[in-house]
Amino acid sequence: NIMLKKKFFAKALAFAMVMGTVSVYGGAAAPISIVQASDSTASGMMITVDYSTFEATLTINGDEKYVCLQVLKDSQGSKVSSEIWYPVDNQKAVVDLSFLKAAKPSYLRLRTSTGVESAITTVNAQPKKISIKYDAVKKEFLDGKTKLAITSADLEKYEYKTLYGSYWGTINSSNAFASSTLDSFITDKLDSAIKSGTTLVIRKKAVTTGEQAPASPEVKIKIPAIAKAPKVKVTYEKGKIQLPKGVEIAVLGAATLTDDDFRAVEGSLTPTELLKKAGVTEGNIDQNIYNGYTIVVRTKATTKKPASNMAFVTINSSPVLQLETSSKTIKAKVGSGTANTSKIDYVMNEKDIKLTVTPDATNPYTFSYSLDGKKWITLSTGATTVALEDGAKIKFRVAAVKENELTKTKGAFESNEIELEFKSTPTAGG
Repeated sequence: NIMLKKKFFAKALAFAMVMGTVSVYGGAAAPISIVQASDSTASGMMITVDYSTFEATLTINGDEKYVCLQVLKDSQGSKVSSEIWYPVDNQKAVVDLSFLKAAKPSYLRLRTSTGVESAITTVNAQPKKISIKYDAVKKEFLDGKTKLAITSADLEKYEYKTLYGSYWGTINSSNAFASSTLDSFITDKLDSAIKSGTTLVIRKKAVTTGEQAPASPEVKIKIPAIAKAPKVKVTYEKGKIQLPKGVEIAVLGAATLTDDDFRAVEGSLTPTELLKKAGVTEGNIDQNIYNGYTIVVRTKATTKKPASNMAFVTINSSPVLQLETSSKTIKAKVGSGTANTSKIDYVMNEKDIKLTVTPDATNPYTFSYSLDGKKWITLSTGATTVALEDGAKIKFRVAAVKENELTKTKGAFESNEIELEFKSTPTAGG
């Protein structure tokens, strides 16, 4: 009995393969369907291909619950390469065609369980796999074969997403790329991911006009993480800005910075020295207040690594020392605008003069004076009497303000220095 059953099953299977087809419903195994072959073509049965999504809408004309999608060997449909059954809802089924992955045209046809067939639909070939590289130093996408930067016009043909993302992005709403650099190839949502290193999936976009075609096969490009910004130490008390080795600096201005704006520099520098090395001409440096310049610092690029992220160092405005002189009194105060000249001939016939400090209500600075150019003496609020000999020189300054992490008050370098030379006898023009 067992042998008879096996022989009967084998004959039934062979008959089914000749007269009908072994079917798959939506990719899952299903019972064998034995159908009578038919040459009839039904009106209204069609396959519509959307190349932007590479999906096909299968449309039938009838009450069929399933429809068979046949992949044919040629445009005449003489042989069937494979077929898959899909459930139909309201006479339609939407099918993902990515399984084709064809470098040449594919030919599709619909068939119902009663043997009614649609006309043959040609699906245009998928473009070849693109060859694209990324130059991390220049931040440019290169043609993998020519090694040349891909032009902005060519980049318009591409789209991308993150490795596990589902969203294919372009540069902006008009889908126009500004240039071939990475900065113009990413959206704000991807910017942080790019800086920390990620993998992009890139493909040539589908062509939906003229000679239509699906998107190309996807390629993966590793975008290396950009190094952290270098640490810059600002010591207001010592009047120095400490830059680590291997960095370059530029002055942040209204215009967009380019690689040509950066200059290599390192070491411990005063604000004036730093600004000069950054390319600011001496005549444009206000040595009294530094104009609140912001210096951009980054680690230099090498032949293998891109430049690091950028650190921003704002040289905070220093207090402006101003002196008011009378016959017996010198008053030091913090003012605004232009400081007094760095040297003043002070004429008075009195040996003893009073040095008076005017405190600032919002930020009480520390005022100091020096008679020998070495030792600085702090002036307390109020008046201090100092004895000066003929020809004596006295310097004044406002001490640096240390940055306070607790109160978040900004630090400031020491003020300008003003030197007064005591003259007991009036001089011409004094």
